[in-house]
Amino acid sequence: MGHSKEEPEPGAGKKITMIGTWINAASILLGGLLGLLIKNSLQKRYTEIVFQALGLFTILLGVKLGLKGTEVLVVILSLVFGAVMGEAMKLDERVRNIGTLISERLNLGSEGFTKGFATALLLFCIGPMSTLGALDDGLGISRDLLMTKSTLDGISSMVLSAAFGPGVIFSIIPLLILQGGTSLLAEQLAPFLSEDSQVLDQLSSVGGVMLIGIGINILEIKQLRVMNLFPALLFVFLFSALLPYLS
Repeated sequence: MGHSKEEPEPGAGKKITMIGTWINAASILLGGLLGLLIKNSLQKRYTEIVFQALGLFTILLGVKLGLKGTEVLVVILSLVFGAVMGEAMKLDERVRNIGTLISERLNLGSEGFTKGFATALLLFCIGPMSTLGALDDGLGISRDLLMTKSTLDGISSMVLSAAFGPGVIFSIIPLLILQGGTSLLAEQLAPFLSEDSQVLDQLSSVGGVMLIGIGINILEIKQLRVMNLFPALLFVFLFSALLPYLS
């Protein structure tokens, strides 16, 4: 009597889960299987125009995200240092080798398998919807972002699978590791990646540049080694912390 109860923080006391990521993975699987079913029944010209539409949309999304960055110095330094590290580590080559190894082990060998795996990995695992959605899911706040992402990824998976084959479906593995890991570590990562954090804006900008590269690859304008830019996402944290000393 007379004692007031403290209001719990959003997500407090709730069990950390990655249900949203499992749903996301299921949507990619379903879309991929549908894509494989219609792969041989669609005329090539229809597959090509839908594929071109996906490429253009990916570039548009990349530009939108790229403009979110508020600290140009952080973005450019992250991209440059990330590109050098990624090139030194031969990330693009390693990812393609993994795709080739999987396809050979399962007797699915083809260049399309490897290209589909690498393209889908980048497309599904990069961006603020993946990061913020995983955080919200892990903290028990909401799954709305991941539900929206699941719809988009399911459609993209169908289109990519119709063009590249089953390699797209295997992108579920890195999705579960990266996006699922973000949900499981949500409480530790939330202070750095909340909507109020400027770090997220710089991450979005770097991710946007990578998406533009993916769109260029999808449209076959030029084949860029986009995977080699992946370390740039880690450098965002470093240069954001050093920004007061760089300005």
